[in-house]
Amino acid sequence: MKLYIKQKVFTIRDKFDVTDANRQIVYKVKGDFLSIPPKIRIFDGNDKELFVLRRKLLSLFPQYSVFQNDQEVATIKQKFAMMKKVFEIECKYGRIDLTGNIFALNFKLMIQDKEVASINKALISFGDSYEINIAEGYETGLMTAIVLAIDNALHNEQSRAR
Repeated sequence: MKLYIKQKVFTIRDKFDVTDANRQIVYKVKGDFLSIPPKIRIFDGNDKELFVLRRKLLSLFPQYSVFQNDQEVATIKQKFAMMKKVFEIECKYGRIDLTGNIFALNFKLMIQDKEVASINKALISFGDSYEINIAEGYETGLMTAIVLAIDNALHNEQSRAR
């Protein structure tokens, strides 16, 4: 399934939609960055909360937990590595590895050498726009939550660097 994200620019708190190829809203994403710890909430098109991403506050590198119905279903941890970004991802499907260019947001999520999702950022865009292609048999909401955690970790690092 192909999903599309067009994040708005100049928003005080993140709020955007994830759409399908027909521009129909599949998920609504809202950031609660004034909450402690900061959270990103993912809703369906009828505003039913599906997933909550929570960022761990006191850690050297970004760490996120994804919750579904108050149950932790995935963890995303950035690890120390020289000259590249490395993320350790665990979910109900097992360990997920990243391949590709994470800096340009053009990468793949792999489970045991099988591609489960690919992320491709638009080269020319006002704001972040990208396509997520999720393999059949994998929960689109969970894969979207994992991609958003990675994007948030990279975005926060870029903001700190400025």
